[in-house]
Amino acid sequence: VQFTSFVSDGTEPYNYDWNFGDETAHSALTNPTHNYQTGGTSLAPPASRLAGVSVENQNQQPTIFKSFFKNILSTIEKIISRLPLEKAEAQTGWWNSSWLYRQKITFNNSSSSENLDNFPVLVKLNSSRVNYNQTQNSGQDIRFIDDNGSTILAHEIEQWNESGDSYVWVKVLRINKNSNTDYIWLYYGNLSASDGQNKTAVWSNNYRLVWHLNDSAGHFKNSTSLNLDSTAETGIAYQSAGQLGYGAAITAGQNNYITRTDSGFLRNDPYTWELWYKPTNISATAKQIWGESVRYSIKNNGFTYFSTNTSPQSLNYTGASHVNNTWYYTAFIKTDSGNNRAKIYRNGALYGEQGGSDKPTPVSAWTWWRVGGGFGGTVDEVRVSAGARSADWIAFQYCNIMQTCTSYSAPQTDYTVILTARDAASNTDQSIQTVHLDPVAYGCAGLGCEPACYTPLPCSTSQCDNNANGFRYLQTRASICPDNCHCPAWSAYQSCQSSFNNCLDASPYRRVECYTGAGCDTAVNVCTCAVGYAPNGAGGCDLREFTFYETKPLGSTQLSLKWQKQGAASSYSITRNSVTFDVACTTDPCFYTDTGLTAGTTYTYYIFAHVGGSGIYNSTVNPNPACGGSPSNICPLAGTTDSVVSGLTITPTCGQLELKWNNLNVGGVTGYVYNIRKSTTDYTTAGVPWLVITPTECANNMTPCTYQDKEVLPQVDYYYTIVSEKDGVESLDHAEAKAKSYCYQAPGWEER
Repeated sequence: VQFTSFVSDGTEPYNYDWNFGDETAHSALTNPTHNYQTGGTSLAPPASRLAGVSVENQNQQPTIFKSFFKNILSTIEKIISRLPLEKAEAQTGWWNSSWLYRQKITFNNSSSSENLDNFPVLVKLNSSRVNYNQTQNSGQDIRFIDDNGSTILAHEIEQWNESGDSYVWVKVLRINKNSNTDYIWLYYGNLSASDGQNKTAVWSNNYRLVWHLNDSAGHFKNSTSLNLDSTAETGIAYQSAGQLGYGAAITAGQNNYITRTDSGFLRNDPYTWELWYKPTNISATAKQIWGESVRYSIKNNGFTYFSTNTSPQSLNYTGASHVNNTWYYTAFIKTDSGNNRAKIYRNGALYGEQGGSDKPTPVSAWTWWRVGGGFGGTVDEVRVSAGARSADWIAFQYCNIMQTCTSYSAPQTDYTVILTARDAASNTDQSIQTVHLDPVAYGCAGLGCEPACYTPLPCSTSQCDNNANGFRYLQTRASICPDNCHCPAWSAYQSCQSSFNNCLDASPYRRVECYTGAGCDTAVNVCTCAVGYAPNGAGGCDLREFTFYETKPLGSTQLSLKWQKQGAASSYSITRNSVTFDVACTTDPCFYTDTGLTAGTTYTYYIFAHVGGSGIYNSTVNPNPACGGSPSNICPLAGTTDSVVSGLTITPTCGQLELKWNNLNVGGVTGYVYNIRKSTTDYTTAGVPWLVITPTECANNMTPCTYQDKEVLPQVDYYYTIVSEKDGVESLDHAEAKAKSYCYQAPGWEER
């Protein structure tokens, strides 16, 4: 009998194991011929004789076909007239053959001592985990099946984005404690299937309010059956970038919030509140982020809650910092059981708790329940549950959303196998079966494979790459081995925020400095803040300092100010002593001349650069030590106007006039010269000086300065003006005096 087999999608790397059912040796040939033996005058095979085949994928060895020869003729002259083959049965427990693909989703709950029943898990899909070409355009055909192979699990699609990440919530009947092997199946690939969502069934386990905050306008919709949508929204930006798809951005301010009016469903006691938030206005002052009779706030070093029914009314939890532009997950649990505790969790771990009488007490009614009211930033995934969620529940909630305890297998596919048996008389029978083959990681030592691909270890999904610029960047990849041998290639560098959160210092490489700027620039530095901003060392970008270089006198009534342009500012406020005035500057460096000052007077200045609704004060490099600028740190710089000539006197003698004035180059002051102008008609400060007296003629610390003018005629009035000059600039004020020689000039005399 000749046996042949055809397998769709190619025949390699499939092996064949033909079991002819007559207790003879198996064959590994692709298309074997087998001789069946007769006994005496009749063919009398044992009743259990089996002619079958198993098709072996290199990953596994399931028996695919079990087929019996029947109606064997009883004469020796004729062999087999008919070879019927039983319908092949796949051995993999496929849920429904109308769905062509499936993937296993495995949960790691090994650190928990609690079975998590009816738990809504997040399934995050993207092109590295699922082939969107094999699904309907909005995911209508996806189904989730429990590990028993038959129970359909309720699911809700929060966002389906075939060009990025899709987020689906699935209610899993039980996630076993102390287990890292519990799983469910994702099925897809049925283009005629209708939408299978049942969102209210997903959130039926004591959930009262679930806002995904992905609405584009109007009220935020509640996914539970209670229809507790928001009722008012103030200061909200819809569809801002959230922790999962979209969130809602709230402008900082006590009157900006998302409100839900009173509902008894939200006043259950005990209760659990959950929220993801990314602040932008963190400071030492607590900012309310949600509340009703209990008002829950965050600050730079922890949390507070305030209750009108609590003694003491305000309770503070400190010990861990909040920084701006970082996502956090928090859960607030209030319960009257045990020690009457209020508990706060952050990022899945217990952060603080209060016992005894220091707890919020139940209230019979209130007018609102809201998110916001001081907090500025973005919020996502707001939930309220009746009852106190356990620590294990909260911990798994966080790790599931972060996808650190959820893994995805490679897609499983199907093959069409056609088995044909033909005898020497051309009698033929055939069986066609769709066979589903599961991809299984297997040991491939000696084939150049990565150890991470050997059973049972998946590929690692993230790493911190030490870049040549001295900083560390996060890379990710799928956990599957697509060719059952090599792990996928690492992705490009992830965002600066992801790198900052996941890749700490590893000497000599450093953690990236910021993630709130324009993005990573790995060729130059770790990341690029916007113009006028610089990394603050905590992952954010703060306003960059700018330097106040100098004050320089321009004569006796003016001072010139020079400073570095702050990259984001074009408007500045200058404070001179107690007087403030505004100036503009659009090019670097900036200059301003302050006029109308008093000669020989010292003035103190500082400069504030305006950026948006805030700004920053100048820094200085002189005096030493330098003064660092910050939004609240004033760094003044002083300047002194030039002094003017004083004490000018003229003493006449016969044939000459002696000029005397107070020397300005005394007491450590240097650099003054004196410009003298002389006229016989009137005082003048214009034109080229008649004479310049330098420190050579009037040495430093010599006082007074003197000059003998012998170029005079008797009985003629001479007008003198003396102007001080420093650094090439004359003072605007001057000293003046006139005199004449007393020698008698007789008629007819002349000067010789």
